[in-house]
Parts: sequence; C-alpha cells; structure tokens
Amino acid sequence: MAKTQWRHGIFNCFDDISTCLLSFLLPCLPIYNTSLQIGNQNLGILCVILLTIVYVMNFVIDIWPIVAGSSIIASVLSIVCLVIIVAYTIFRTFLRIKVRDHKMIDGSGLEDCCLVFWCSCCATAQESMEVKNNIISSIQKLEFANFVMDSQNYVDQETVMAFQYGLFSCFDDMKTCLQATCIPCIPLYRISSHVKKRSIGAILILALILIFVINVVESYVLPLIFSGKILNSLMLVLSVVVLIDYLLFICFRTFLRIKVRNSKSINGNAMSDCLTVMLCSCCSIAQEAKEVDETNYSTL
Repeated sequence: MAKTQWRHGIFNCFDDISTCLLSFLLPCLPIYNTSLQIGNQNLGILCVILLTIVYVMNFVIDIWPIVAGSSIIASVLSIVCLVIIVAYTIFRTFLRIKVRDHKMIDGSGLEDCCLVFWCSCCATAQESMEVKNNIISSIQKLEFANFVMDSQNYVDQETVMAFQYGLFSCFDDMKTCLQATCIPCIPLYRISSHVKKRSIGAILILALILIFVINVVESYVLPLIFSGKILNSLMLVLSVVVLIDYLLFICFRTFLRIKVRNSKSINGNAMSDCLTVMLCSCCSIAQEAKEVDETNYSTL
C-alpha cells in the first residue's frame, strides 16, 4: 500500500500558532490529544506522566543545592532524571510510530526517535496538526488507497512533492552522512554545483573555514600568547566575529536550501528551511546532498 507524507513539515510549526504554543509551553495537552485521536490513550497518559516527572525533577535538581546545600543528592536525582528521559523518548517514539501507521505516513523508527529526541516540541506540533485533519480519519485504509488511485483531482490536491530522504535518514548513505558531519565543505560544494550556485558554495565553505580557524585560535593560540584583560578583549572580538560569520552562514545556507527545493519542486517555505539549517545543520546538508546525488544518478 502506498505511503503518504506529513501534511506539515517538522519545522512548519507556524502553520497553526495555537498548536505551536501548546507544544512548546504545555506539551502534555497536544500529546494526550494526539493519543486520543489515534486510539492509544494509555500510551499518551504514560508519556504525559513521564514528561511531568521530568519537569518536576528538573526543578528540584535546580533548587536542591540552594535549599539543602548538598550536590550529591542532586547528582543522584540527575541520573534518575536521565533514565526517565530515556524512557520518555522510547514511549514518545512509539506514539509517533502509531501516528504514522494510523495516517499511512512513510518513515522509520530511527528517524522518529531522532526527531523526538532532538526536536521534541516540533515533533509534538507536527503530530498534533496531523491528527487535527479529519479528512482521512473517517475513511478505512483500503478505501483511502482506492480513493487516491481512482480520483486524480484528490491526488492533485493532497499530494505534494517532498524530499526523497527524511531529515534524519542519514544512515541511508553512510558516506554522505560522514561527509556532512566531518567534512561538510565537500557536500556543500556538490549541492551548490547542482543548483548552479557555486559562488554560494564558495562563500559557505569560506565561512566554515573561518569559524574553524577562529575556534582553534581562541582555544589554543591566544591563551599561550596573551593573558588578563588583553586576552579577554581579544576573545570578545573574535566571538563577535564568529557570531556575525555564523549568521551569514545561516542566511546563505537557507538560500541554498531554497534553491535545492525549487530545482526539485519540493514543498516547503523559507521559515522551515531557516530552522532546519540552524537546528539540524549536518542532517540538512546530508539530506540535500543525497537529493542532488539521486538526481545525478537518475540522469545517467
């Protein structure tokens, strides 16, 4: 049976402001509502309980050294909290898998786990917005598949182009994954060459090299040469330079991702692209590199 795609991207939180705010401020509500919509209320309750415990324990850990003056108990509580966070991530991954199965959405358990762990609020908002749409909820899975195949108008309205590889499907191509993480300059230049924007690729590579060089100078060179106020002043200046360089890098990376989407007719928006390259830089580079590589292979 054919799989569909999410109606809202992982960073398209602003498609529904109320859901976005709830997911960031009161995530227990959309999580429980999502579990109700897919008929897994018990799983939703368990996630809500674990999340509430994490919030309470974080508060206790923060104030315990101030109140009791002991950091040993706070350390023990931190370990317990970490275990609960792992358990919460596992059950939240199960809930996201259930949402995908319920809506016949393409994906994998590893990708769901990465999204829940690193982009928890965005994943919660995406799932909540997905189950809000009741167009498919009253149609049985087999009926929906036949409906999609028989109604071309419905397909044109509901189906949108998406990246062939998910944002966290890095392990589909280990070589590209390692390049994007360890040597991002190589896939960046490959991507920019594909969309005929090599000048942007060159700017991004220079920005990355500058950030790397400044970090090395700050960490290993300046402390050996200077000290005191002079060292602090130089560190402050270099930090400002790195910040400006990073902001420019994000801008040009966003522009490059937009060019990739336009060249492949992929659905999305500039806000989603900016958040993706800012919060998941390596994963976005790997995703775009695999996308353009797939195009190059298909033309051979």
